[in-house]
Amino acid sequence: MRAKIVTTLGEFEFEGDQEFVEKQIDRVMEMASRAPQLTTAPDSGEPENSTKKSSKQPKTVKRKVSTVSSRPKMIPNLISGEERTTLRAFFDEKKPTTHMDKFCVLAYWLKLNKQVESVSIDDMWTLYKVIGERPSDNLMQIFRDGKSKKGYFDNGTEQGQYALSSIGETRVEYDLPVKEKE
Repeated sequence: MRAKIVTTLGEFEFEGDQEFVEKQIDRVMEMASRAPQLTTAPDSGEPENSTKKSSKQPKTVKRKVSTVSSRPKMIPNLISGEERTTLRAFFDEKKPTTHMDKFCVLAYWLKLNKQVESVSIDDMWTLYKVIGERPSDNLMQIFRDGKSKKGYFDNGTEQGQYALSSIGETRVEYDLPVKEKE
């Protein structure tokens, strides 16, 4: 588990098991709540202790905890031996070159052949291994970029899952393989 918090004391990042990370977050939150807030004196530009009355509101503490595992897991029975052949043939036919296009092709194949509506990094990791492709170093970022920058994915049915959008389906059906410009 990873967590990043920003307080008036600064920015803190923690990584480890959930108990350790939560304990560290609680320690920083406690320190931040006890620390005097610094404000700027109107004329001097010098910080003064906030125990004096100030018209400025104290800064709020932001807490962001990431619960999605960054280490993908292999899903043993995602596809059978016969399906591996059809997956590889479909993948070779579409010739995706970018990881984002590969994600679209693999998600599309799962949707059509296995009726899987939402996919995760574990699904992608497994399919990359099955077809013998080198996975991206950051699988989750491919989903995030595919959703925010291209519109190829929407939120899935559960946290950490993504569903191929109609834009992603259109990309696979009509734009792949990419035609060479003359």
